[in-house]
Amino acid sequence: MARAALVLLLLVTEALAHGGAFRPPPRGRPGDPFTPGVPSRGPTTAGAPGGVAMSPWETWWAYNREHYLRVRDRVRERTVISGTPTGREDPFDRTALRETILIPAMLEALGDPDEEVRTAAAVALGKFRAPAAVPKLLEMRAKDNVKQVREAAMLGLLLMRDDGLKEFFRGVANDDREDRRDRGFAVLAAGFLRDVEFLHQILEKGEQTLNGSNTAVDELVACAALGLGLGGEPEQAAVLAVLAVDERRPKQARGYAGGSIGRLGNPTALPELLSLIRDGDAEDLARVGAAIGSGALVVRDDTAIIDLLGSKAQRDKNGGVRTLLAMSLGRIGGDRAGMHLVNGLRSCEEAERGFFLLALGISGADGAGDVLMEQFGRLKNNNDRAACALALGLAGHRAAAQTLRDQLGRGNPMFVGHGMVALGLLDDEQSIPLVQQILATDRNAVIQREGALALALLRRAAAIPDLLRGLEKASSTHARGAAAQALGLVGNESAVEPLLAIYRDRKRQGEERAIALAALGRIGDPERIPLLATLSFDLNPYVIVDAVREAMTIL
Repeated sequence: MARAALVLLLLVTEALAHGGAFRPPPRGRPGDPFTPGVPSRGPTTAGAPGGVAMSPWETWWAYNREHYLRVRDRVRERTVISGTPTGREDPFDRTALRETILIPAMLEALGDPDEEVRTAAAVALGKFRAPAAVPKLLEMRAKDNVKQVREAAMLGLLLMRDDGLKEFFRGVANDDREDRRDRGFAVLAAGFLRDVEFLHQILEKGEQTLNGSNTAVDELVACAALGLGLGGEPEQAAVLAVLAVDERRPKQARGYAGGSIGRLGNPTALPELLSLIRDGDAEDLARVGAAIGSGALVVRDDTAIIDLLGSKAQRDKNGGVRTLLAMSLGRIGGDRAGMHLVNGLRSCEEAERGFFLLALGISGADGAGDVLMEQFGRLKNNNDRAACALALGLAGHRAAAQTLRDQLGRGNPMFVGHGMVALGLLDDEQSIPLVQQILATDRNAVIQREGALALALLRRAAAIPDLLRGLEKASSTHARGAAAQALGLVGNESAVEPLLAIYRDRKRQGEERAIALAALGRIGDPERIPLLATLSFDLNPYVIVDAVREAMTIL
């Protein structure tokens, strides 16, 4: 994308404006777990500017972390703020904030001469579902002379979820003259609008190209397969099950079908997914999708199925199937799934270890924290130590806090960054001064991003003054983005005026002003988890579809 997209790729896992913060893994063989070490198209969530692909488990974490961190929920659930004498947070009215302050500011910003500012405002207005913005976004989409701004307007309209736009989205999707990415956005919008009839029409378009290759149609069909899962209608699982096992259908659509079945939560389609998992000769993308979807449908009492998934997680010939089955076992949880994950830790390849560690942390299995502590003491690889630290945080193993604090000064940036987040998940108030010191002295992009998130988890709204100071004193886009991201997660009225002041300061660069607007967009977002995070959660990482890749970065 244009300059703003590249800038925003450098920021944080949750994108602060159009263009996003992480890209899917580079193209590789589905038998390899996310093809570690292959150069990517741009800076990655691993925070390593220079285009080196993040480690395999970090790619999965970047796709799914919103659902496991649940920062906004954690802020609300913990009424006592660590490290502060004030005790309770003051709730605030997001609705009034949007109506009286944020929507007027974003409407004003649509006319800003800076393209980055217009882009951020368009996305924020979509999050706010502001009716007054619809005609302005339609006009911007038609007339703005910057492609990225036109695309941001399209995504703002998608985020509106306005039934009155159904025909507009149908028209864009059906128009061969439209940009391929915009057509994909329109099909995804149909999914959020539950326009099932139209999604079926797109699937039928795919049937008409069974005897030939048509990349544009194949991508639309893939978006329709994903869209059916976004609509929340369980009966559509039967349609997706047929798609998943049909060898004649586009492989991208088959790759998305399994995850969509899982999103719909309809176990009647589980047999089709299990048949793909069992069949080592079936299409790789479809098998990976089945591995993902099964985690949402299998329950802890299904011991025979858990044993099948556990066996395949350790012995399947396809590395992608193995690692994503491990994550599904973690999601299913319980002691039986935990047993298979522990066994997998003993036999997995080095590039897969992070998955098994994270899955064990998620699983809630009895004794998982003790196993992870034992593993942590043995691990030498910083990638694995980072994954293990995060797993300990996800497992809520508070006995790990002292060890993690002691190790923070001895690891590389990846370990230190994820270790700080782990301490935030553990609500370890003793680590607050250490996190503050690290943030003040280490300018590394990973440190700034993860440390700001850790501070938000640890101090919640009480972190706002620190984060505002970090935003003002930041010496890089990375640091500004990290502070703005954390402000967006925990911010209330006390963060609004300082962020608005940054936006209104025309002496600042456009990227700084856009970052401030995007943080305000997150503060005012009524969703507990951003709407488009549902695209990346349980998404097949081997399916590369341009519209999905772009849309899912705007969280």
